[in-house]
Amino acid sequence: MGHRMCVALSAVVVLALLIFTAGTTMAVEVLTSFEGLTNADSVALDGSATDIPDTNLAVGPDHIFEITNLSGRISDKAGRPISTFTTHSFFGLDAGSSGFDPRIIYDALSGRWFATYASVTFQGPTTSSVVLAVSTSSDPTAGFCRFRLGNPTSESTFTHDYPFIGVSDDKVIVSYAANAIGPDGVNGWGYYVINKADLLVCAAPRITRVAPRSSGGFLFGVHSLSSTGDLYMVGAVDGVMDQLAVRTISGVPGESL
Repeated sequence: MGHRMCVALSAVVVLALLIFTAGTTMAVEVLTSFEGLTNADSVALDGSATDIPDTNLAVGPDHIFEITNLSGRISDKAGRPISTFTTHSFFGLDAGSSGFDPRIIYDALSGRWFATYASVTFQGPTTSSVVLAVSTSSDPTAGFCRFRLGNPTSESTFTHDYPFIGVSDDKVIVSYAANAIGPDGVNGWGYYVINKADLLVCAAPRITRVAPRSSGGFLFGVHSLSSTGDLYMVGAVDGVMDQLAVRTISGVPGESL
């Protein structure tokens, strides 16, 4: 059987076909490769460079979407750039805000792209949120709706870090690490469960928030590749690195969660 994958390594994008059968050594057939984003691209866009790009990449039917802490690019599958932009502008961050830890996935179940970016503003009282961008179609150049997850009033004791996306048929989970602000701040991990149908029509989403907690380990939402109503979260058991915890999220926010 064959599996197609796409990886970004040392600013080179490689499309490869993994071919393997039971009991045999896996063979790799490189279909095409081309240069990915570099610091030179970021410098050309806004004069910034980084030693920690946090490169992320996803592949859809006709496009490759690569994104880093500073810049992003949409290309066709031959590697020809279609659009190059700053990550800050793509997610619509406010002036004075810093962004980090971008993530992009293509969800074949809905034919949409989902992306997240942590945002922190240090001017005045420190505030934090996660920006969630959802494409309006399978074409990432046709536009995105953007949603801000987090409440500066009720979530003022921590900043969001390392957001991660999980999807199922009817919901999306954005999990995150919480970093404490001040001596009374909260460290741990939390997540938002979001009504997927709302996101797909760019409506104000119905959300169930699970507040950060310091125990239980960091659980990541799973990107489901086949149809399922349940959304699974997995991660290491807190303090036990050789055990895996699995949580099942059922129901839909605003309906039956």
